[in-house]
Amino acid sequence: MNRIRTAGVALVATIALTTGVQAQHIDQAGLFEGAWEVTFSSQMGPMTMTFHLEQDMHAINGVASSQMGESVVEGVQEGEDVTFTMFVVQPDHEVNLDFTGTVHGDTAEGAVSIMGEAYEWTAKRADGR
Repeated sequence: MNRIRTAGVALVATIALTTGVQAQHIDQAGLFEGAWEVTFSSQMGPMTMTFHLEQDMHAINGVASSQMGESVVEGVQEGEDVTFTMFVVQPDHEVNLDFTGTVHGDTAEGAVSIMGEAYEWTAKRADGR
């Protein structure tokens, strides 16, 4: 009888822990949604732009606006980690900026790869969420 009771308690504890982990994971979906002011250094010097992002669970979609115009942004968020690409279309070619990083509440930071060169980026929430 004690073995059955112990097994039952273990099963309930496992279900509770699993459900809690899933709920925590789901609660973090949408962490990178909203407006963000993103700054990174490049060969042309510091660049600052505003990202307006929407999320459907973990999928990130939006637009980046800068002095050079608007660019499409697509990516994913898993927990606090984000990976996204900004597609910059020029008249004669397209350049992809590949971002990886971590969101910490109202700030984020990471690395961006531009044509094989790596730079650091930082962001702060711009929508007062």
